Parts: sequence; structure tokens; C-alpha cells
Amino acid sequence: MMKEIILKKNILIFFIISLFLSALYADEDKQAIKIASGNVTGVYYPTAGALCRTINHNSPLLYCSVLVSNGSVSTIEYLSANPRNFALSQSDIAEKAYNASSPFDKDKKFLSLRKVFTLADESMTIIVRGGSNIKNFSDLKNKKISFGERGNGTEIFISDIIKSYNWEKSDLEVVYINPTNLSKSLCSGEIDAIIYTVSHPNGLVQESLNNCDAKIISLGEKKIKDLIGNKPYFKRKSIAKEIYATKLPIDVISVESAVYTTSEMPDKLVYDFTKQIFQRIHEIQTLHPVLKKLEKQNMIKMDTIIPLHPGAKKYFAEQGWIK
Repeated sequence: MMKEIILKKNILIFFIISLFLSALYADEDKQAIKIASGNVTGVYYPTAGALCRTINHNSPLLYCSVLVSNGSVSTIEYLSANPRNFALSQSDIAEKAYNASSPFDKDKKFLSLRKVFTLADESMTIIVRGGSNIKNFSDLKNKKISFGERGNGTEIFISDIIKSYNWEKSDLEVVYINPTNLSKSLCSGEIDAIIYTVSHPNGLVQESLNNCDAKIISLGEKKIKDLIGNKPYFKRKSIAKEIYATKLPIDVISVESAVYTTSEMPDKLVYDFTKQIFQRIHEIQTLHPVLKKLEKQNMIKMDTIIPLHPGAKKYFAEQGWIK
């Protein structure tokens, strides 16, 4: 456990130092951009750090820095207000912004939103204490749950689940907690469950499993099938038993995370951003455990209503990946 904590701290320190040094040597002639990410304890922050590090070491056109936020809702809101930048977000949140669905302003469709490339699948992961009588999602009614801080994608993800049960949001007692304290709050009994949308393996999940004999529960086959049938951005995913040493794989639903920008971002800059990243996938895979799973064939997937940015499309077409 101590080794795991030290490793996570070292990874965080590595990214902070890398970005600081990059700032010292930033080329004033380059276009300064930001990648809106999540909080520093999550996956989006080191992912954005890895992307920025790659851009700053290789791009002749761009200088990149990371913006910390509370998660997908916050990153999309930032991008809407600052359109010549990039953002990491869950696909369901991006589509809700594009269509002006809740939690976004219903009168302001984000029609200039553009996709650059896919990153990874993120699974809705429900963690409860060992010995708990919570066996599935329906058992969470009137229980204390947390998905971290306000503004992250899980809060919106969970709204679709709540509606499928014909519940109101008030049927769950939501407690907002800094992600660094989630595992402690679960183990102490302050909350009954953590619901987190993450890529696996994940340090928070492993910490909870280790510290209070917690377990991951599934939504159940019928509910997963119903949700996938009604929401095109949902996918079936299985958490392999080897990841957390569980007896069986755990079936969950997932959404993809992706890099987004807007139509206001010049084509040549998005082209260069895309080119620098794809030419160095193998290097990026070494920068964080989640990034090991990056694969080109998955990163160019376009199963979304949000248009591909012309700059990314040009690069993909040149490689013969799309027509």
C-alpha cells in the first residue's frame, strides 16, 4: 500500500516538474493553449499532463498547459467560454452540452463543439463496504453516496441511472467529498457507497478494496441491457477479475472519454496537435498506467453525434485511417 502511495505521489511530482520546466522554456511565437482536465487526484490531470508534455517537447506551433477542474462538466463549460483550447470529457457529458440537455443551459446548444480523438472507456464503478447488505444499485435508495465533488461527470452519468429506476435525485443522499477522502469516508461509514466513473486499474478503487474489504457491485444484466438500448453513448464493459483479484469479472456500463475542442480552433493547430500525439503513442503509454491501453484503432472511433474537427480529420485521412 505504501509503495502504491509513493508511486502516485512520484507520478504527480513528475508531471508538475515537467510542466513547470516546459513553462520556463516556452516559445513566445507558439500559440498558447490549455487542456482542461480534472482534479489532481484523478486520471484526467496526468493524462492532460502527458499530452501537454508531448506537445511542448515536439510541436513547432503550440505551447500547452494543464487546467485543473472538477471534471467533465467543468471542462466543457471552460471550453465553451474559451473556445480556442482543448478539454477532456466523458462522451455523454459532451453530447448533453452539444444538445443543450441538463445540466447545461437548454437554450444554448454547444454546436461548435468538435471531437479530436478518443482516449479510453470509463466505467461507472459502484464500491460498497465489505459485509454491506447493498447487493445492486436498487439497494442504494435512501443511502448516503458520493461521487466526489460537484461538476464531475459521474454526477450526470448517475442521473440517467436514477431516471431508469423512476427515482428522484432526492432518493439518494448525495455527499460531496474531495476525491482524496472518498476511501476514508467509505471505510469510516460516513457514506454507504462510492460511485465513480473511471478507467481501470484505478488507485482509489484499489485503496478502498484494500482498506475496508470493500467490493464492487454490478448494475445487473437486465439494467445494463436496458440502459445501452436507450442511451447510445453507453457501452457494456467488464472489469477483468485479474485487475482487482475478484472472483469473477464485473459487468458495468461505460462511456468513452475523449479530447474535444471547438470549430474556432484553427485547422492547422488541431492537425499539429493530433499529429504530435499520434506519432508518439508509444512514448505516451509509458507516462501513466491508464495510458498503457491507448490504441490507435480505438482513438479514431467516431461513434458520436459530435463532428470530428477538420484538423484531426485531415491527419486521419492522410494516414489512410478514414476516407
